[in-house]
Amino acid sequence: MRIGVLGGTFDPPHLGHLAVADYAQQQLGLDLILFVPAQPWQKQEHASGDVRGHMTALSLSAHSDWQVSYVDLERSGPTYTVDTLRDLKLQWPDAEIWFIVGADAANGLDTWRSADELKTSAHFAIVTRPRHNVSVPPGFSFQLVEGTSPDVSSTAIRESIAVGITEQELQLAVTPEVARFITETGLYR
Repeated sequence: MRIGVLGGTFDPPHLGHLAVADYAQQQLGLDLILFVPAQPWQKQEHASGDVRGHMTALSLSAHSDWQVSYVDLERSGPTYTVDTLRDLKLQWPDAEIWFIVGADAANGLDTWRSADELKTSAHFAIVTRPRHNVSVPPGFSFQLVEGTSPDVSSTAIRESIAVGITEQELQLAVTPEVARFITETGLYR
């Protein structure tokens, strides 16, 4: 089994996340995509882990071969990719794991916690972005994934919600299920 792993804060999950997963699945022949909401150590979360996990599950409802993994939310303390991959290897010992990252992140893989262990923990699906050179450090197994995703960010979505965009406008950035949840709960207002 070939499993793609897409980690992120997903605060909220948006159409860009889904596009990246779709490109990786198609181009690498992945059987399953796991979306892993993180406990961020580099930035502040605006919604709780439970809420982010719920929204992520809502956004995947149209894909039977995509699911949420709560491994990072179940672990105490900050989230590091090496810990995520260790936990997933225990759950899926015979799987070939592909960790999906953007080209900007790939350039610094050798600076990530336990980089030497990461080299043997997974293959890296590196999603190319316009006007960004890909320079993967030596020793990492990788394949480039090409595609254009919507120009959307969780930060911009939260800022737009705070100033009062409509649910219909929100659906340009997130799935209808996530837009409905955000509207009904008043999240990010």
